[in-house]
Amino acid sequence: KTEGHITESWEREYKKKNFLRGVLSGISGMIRFGMLVTILVMGVIAWTRRHFNVWVFTLFLSAFILISFLSSGLMMNATFNQFPTSEPLSNLLLITVIGVFLVSLFNGFMYGISAGYLTWVPLPYERNESFFTLKGVGLGVAWAAVIALVKGDIFRQSPMVLAPGQLDSLLPLLSTVTGTVEEYFMLLVRLLAPMTIAFILWKKSKAGALILLFVSGFMFAGRLEPGWWALAGVVAGTIITLLYYYVLRYNILYIPIMVAVVMILDAVRYMIAAPAVLSLPDGFIRIILTVGLGTVTVWGMYSLSLIKRDT
Repeated sequence: KTEGHITESWEREYKKKNFLRGVLSGISGMIRFGMLVTILVMGVIAWTRRHFNVWVFTLFLSAFILISFLSSGLMMNATFNQFPTSEPLSNLLLITVIGVFLVSLFNGFMYGISAGYLTWVPLPYERNESFFTLKGVGLGVAWAAVIALVKGDIFRQSPMVLAPGQLDSLLPLLSTVTGTVEEYFMLLVRLLAPMTIAFILWKKSKAGALILLFVSGFMFAGRLEPGWWALAGVVAGTIITLLYYYVLRYNILYIPIMVAVVMILDAVRYMIAAPAVLSLPDGFIRIILTVGLGTVTVWGMYSLSLIKRDT
C-alpha cells in the first residue's frame, strides 16, 4: 500500500494561490456588479424623472420573466439532482418554485430597467454610415480575439473540454433558444454599461470617462493567475478605451454587431470542437438566432433614436 504525503509548505502555497485567485475573481466580479448597479440606479432615477422608456421596460420585463421561468423549468431535472434525497419532495418543490420565481423576477427587472434606460439615453446612433455592417463585423472579430486572449483561450495549456451543451434539459433545443437570448443580452448589457456611463461622464470629465473604461477591462479577465490577470485587464481596458475614443462615441450601434459576432464565433468553435450529439443543430440554432437578435437590436435602437429626435 502506497500513501502520498503532502508537505506543509506545499499545502500553504496551494491555499495562498487559491486565496489570491479568489481575490482576483472577486475584483472582476465587483467591477461587473458595479457597472450593472450603476446602470440600474441611473435607470431608476431616470424613471422617477420620466426620462425612461416605459414601453421598452414593459416589453423586456415580460419577455425575460417568461424566458427565465421557461429556462429554469426546462432544467428542472438537473436542479433536482443537486438536492439531498433525505429532504421531502414537497419541500424541494416549494424551494425550487420560489427560487425560480425570484430569479425570473430579478432578471426581468434587471433587463427591463437597463433596456428602458439605455434606449432613452441620447447615445450616438448612425446606421447610414458607409460600410456599417462590414465595419461592425470587423470590430466584432477583433473584439472576439481580445476576449480569447484575456480569457487565456489562445495560450491554453490543456485540451479544451466542453460541457455537453443542453443535454440536461427536458427539451434541449428549446433550452438552446432561451440560453442564446439570455447570453446575447447579458453580453450586450455588459458592454453597453461602461460605454453609456462613459458617454454621460464624458461631458463632465473626459479623463474620468477614460479611466472608467480602462478599469472596466478587468471585468473581462478570465485567467486568475496574477501576472496574466493584470496583463489581460490592461489589454482589455486599453482596447475598450481606444474603441470608445475612436469609434463608439460616434456610433454606439456597432456594439450589437460586435456581440453577435463574438457569439457566432463561439458557436462555430463549439461545433468544431465537439461535432457530436446535439452540438451541430445547437450551434446552427445559436448562429441563426444570434444573427436575428443582432439585426433586430440594431434596427430597434436606431428606430427608437429617430423617435427621440422627433419628440
